[in-house]
Parts: sequence; structure tokens; C-alpha cells
Amino acid sequence: MGSITNGNADVNEVPSLRGLFAFAITSEAVGVAKPSPRPFEAAIAASGLFAEGGADAAGAKWVHVGDDIGKDCAAAKALRLRAIWVKPPPPKAPPSASAAAAVGATSH
Repeated sequence: MGSITNGNADVNEVPSLRGLFAFAITSEAVGVAKPSPRPFEAAIAASGLFAEGGADAAGAKWVHVGDDIGKDCAAAKALRLRAIWVKPPPPKAPPSASAAAAVGATSH
């Protein structure tokens, strides 16, 4: 399992995450942030999947999980990788907040 982040944090330096990732790719190290394909290409290269049958094999074995549908999922799918979107929970209003009604977002 690997990590791709637009942040500059090294997941291997976070005590609760240490040892979970075989590799970590940061946008800082690659020189460009997601949704550019370069962080994904660097991660696939670090994983060794291209060596096992090319891009199609990598796409068949790769699942990218991200919390930004545009920066994570759309970019992964553009490279023919499977993508899973972790939808963030709706924001919670502070206990002191109140409203006459709440309206959800609509799509057109």
C-alpha cells in the first residue's frame, strides 16, 4: 500500500501510520500536485506494477482511494485506474447554531 499526497507530510513520520505504507509520494517531491497524472505515475513506478505487465496490468491491480473527487478520482480514472471516493461527512453545526430550515445541495 502506498500514499500520494498534495501535502508535504511524510506518512512514515506519523507515529500511527509508520510502517503501513510501502512508499509515499508527495507533490513536493514530484514537483506537481494532483490532479496531474505525475504523482500517480510516480506511485505506480514505486509500486513496481508497470514492471509486471504495463499500464493495463497496473490499472487492473490499482485502487486509488481519495477524498477529493476531482483531484483524486478524476485523475486516477484518466490513467485507467480504479478510484474510490471517500465522501467527507457533512459539516456539523456547533451546538449553539440554529436555523429555521436546512436545504441540501441540488445538481442540475
